Amino acid sequence: MKYRKFGKLDWEVSAVGFGIMNLLKTGPDIDDIKSAEIIRNAIDKGVNIIDAGCWLSAPDYQKAAETIRNALKEGRCDKVRISAGVQVSDLFSANDFFQCLNEDLERLNTDKIDFYYLRGLDRTTWPIAQEMKLPECLDTALSDGRIGNAGFYFHDHFRFLKNVVESYDRWSFCRFRYSFMDADHHPGTAGVKYAADKGLAVITEEPLLSGRLVRNVPESAAKILDESNTDHKSSPAGSGLLWILNQSEVSTVIINTNSPEEIDEYFSMTENAEPGCLSVQELLVVNRIIDAYKELKAVPCTTCRACMPCPVNIDVPRIFELYNEAAMYGNIEIPASAYRLEGHSIEACSSCGKCLKTCGRKIPIPEKLKEANDLFTGRDCIKSA
Repeated sequence: MKYRKFGKLDWEVSAVGFGIMNLLKTGPDIDDIKSAEIIRNAIDKGVNIIDAGCWLSAPDYQKAAETIRNALKEGRCDKVRISAGVQVSDLFSANDFFQCLNEDLERLNTDKIDFYYLRGLDRTTWPIAQEMKLPECLDTALSDGRIGNAGFYFHDHFRFLKNVVESYDRWSFCRFRYSFMDADHHPGTAGVKYAADKGLAVITEEPLLSGRLVRNVPESAAKILDESNTDHKSSPAGSGLLWILNQSEVSTVIINTNSPEEIDEYFSMTENAEPGCLSVQELLVVNRIIDAYKELKAVPCTTCRACMPCPVNIDVPRIFELYNEAAMYGNIEIPASAYRLEGHSIEACSSCGKCLKTCGRKIPIPEKLKEANDLFTGRDCIKSA
């Protein structure tokens, strides 16, 4: 296992970290013994960071804390550090933050969580977090030792990332969704480099977009990979992981899996992965794969947000983002679920034409919004969710 710098901390993190959330997807009857063994297997192979996610405080996920406790027996506790967090949208006050943190500590049977983060920060939630005085809450938890380091998960445009980073001076790390398909997107490679330049450790997750980059791979992308003649010729999963770990700004990639076989496969792929491990030719192959996916977009939207704000508060760029994900990855269920959970609706659209006038790409926005809505609210889609 390769190890990498973790921001300004005097500690090196394993290039691959382990997230436990997929272990819980088998439901309340999950085999705790088997799950703990999967975590122990990852630790024994060199993983030294375990991510518990943001749901430890929820009663349904008490099993998560029990699984971690059982996995860290037999001397493994000193070999790893734990990350956990709280979803900002679930909080209504500073008291809520401390209640969640204290429950996390109690269920993990510890007096300190090494890395604690605010999840779900963006242009909308960061001002709300500041109003709730969450930065001051982090200060308190850092000072009294309940958390070792403070961080955040961010998913929004690069320019808004600067607001988060520069508004609080005790961040130690940050987390992004990051894959080769996110190179120019929320906050993209520019955001990764900016955060690292500011001294933050960069943790990335969803390197394969919840498996969408290895399932239903479009024929055009698969052909490019098959015909490539490179030193690291591998599967789509291998290409995705190596592309991220090729970048020195990334500290670790969190892998969520409930399969021991997948763990072994990922570790084998990344055994020699280090900054600069990919050649120019290999990077060009990945760029061609990216282009192959982008050609499948349903809408040529660049999320420039010229169409915003909408007079009736329809989040046009986000809906088109979900629509394009469905088209590119051949998966409707994940974006449809996000569409419903985020409360999107186009019923209020009056076809006022404001967005049509401001769109530089002359996209027929009302028409495309209806297509997306029909796809995500159709009977077959709801049935599969």
